[in-house]
Amino acid sequence: MTFVESASDAFDYIVNIAASHEQALSSTTEMMLATIQEKLKETQTKRNTSPSFADIMHEQSKQNSSNFSNIPPKNTTKTIFVATKDANQVSGPAIQQNFKAKFDNRKRKIKIKKTFNTSKGIGIVCEPDDKPINEIIQMIRNDIDPSNSTCTIQPQKARMPTLVVTGVSKDTDLSTFKESLLDQNDLPAGSIQHSFALNSKRQSPTADIVIRVTPEAFQEIARRDFKLFIGHQQCFLRRKVLVDQCQCCLGFGHSTKNCNKKNNDPICLKCGKQEAGHNCEHTSPHKCHNCSKHAYFKTLPHAHLPNNPNCPIYNRRHQQLEAQTDYHPFPQ
Repeated sequence: MTFVESASDAFDYIVNIAASHEQALSSTTEMMLATIQEKLKETQTKRNTSPSFADIMHEQSKQNSSNFSNIPPKNTTKTIFVATKDANQVSGPAIQQNFKAKFDNRKRKIKIKKTFNTSKGIGIVCEPDDKPINEIIQMIRNDIDPSNSTCTIQPQKARMPTLVVTGVSKDTDLSTFKESLLDQNDLPAGSIQHSFALNSKRQSPTADIVIRVTPEAFQEIARRDFKLFIGHQQCFLRRKVLVDQCQCCLGFGHSTKNCNKKNNDPICLKCGKQEAGHNCEHTSPHKCHNCSKHAYFKTLPHAHLPNNPNCPIYNRRHQQLEAQTDYHPFPQ
C-alpha cells in the first residue's frame, strides 16, 4: 500500500471517529438538556405549591400578631345579679326559689339564656337582642321585690382588660412606672389604673409588670401592635386573665385574705389532702381537690393541679372572667 493510500485510510478513520464522537456528544447534550428542563419544571412546581422563605416569615409574623391581637369578640349578653340586702330577712336560696317559681312566666317577657346561683342570690344572663337592661331590671324587680326593700338588682360590672408588660428592666422605678408609661407613649391620663410586678426569677435581669387599663387604652395599645416604650427599651405586651383563686380553700371569686376558711387546715395542691402538718411527698399523678369534690367532675379524670388551665373548673372560671372583661368601649 502506498503512502497516499495509507494516509487516506487514516484520514477516513479519523473522520469516522470524529463523527461518532459528535453523535455521542449530541446525544449526551440532548439528555442533559432534557434532565435540566425536567428539574426546572420540578422546581417551578415546588415554588407554586411550597411557600417561599418570605411566605414562611410572613405567616409567622401573622401568627405572632394573632397571638397578641386575638381579642375576644364584644360580649353582647346582659348579665344581671339579684342579691339579698339582708340574709336574715331574705336568704340567697329563697331568692333563687322565688325566681325559679316564676321562671316560666318570666321567660315569655325576657329572653333568658341561662341562670346560675350565687352565694347571695342568682345571676341571670339575657340574650343580646333583648330589651334594654334597665327595662329588664325593672321587670325582675316587679316580680321579686316590688318594694325595693329586700334585694339589690344590678347589671354585672365590666372588668378592665389586663396586660402583661414583658421584659422590663429590673432597674426600672416601679413607683413611677405608670406615669412613665403614660408619658412616653402619649396615652391618656388615667388609662392605666393599676400595676404590679409578677414573681420573676432572681437571676433574670428583667421582670414582667401587670397593668390594668381602660378599654380605650387597650384598643390604642392594640393598634400599636402591643408594643410600648419604657425607659430606653421597647417592651411587648400580652393579654392575661388573672383568675381569682384563693390559695387557702382553692375556691374562686375571693382572695386568700378574705377567705372564711383561712383558719382551717391548708389543702395540699398536689394530692388534695387537707390535714394539719401535712408534708406531701406526692409527685405524680396529681389529684385536683376541686374536681375530686365536684358532683360531675369527680367521675372524670382529675390528675391535674387545681390551678392548672387543664382543670375544667379553673378553665370555666377563666372563661367567665374573660367574658366579663370589656375590651370594646365603642359599638362595633
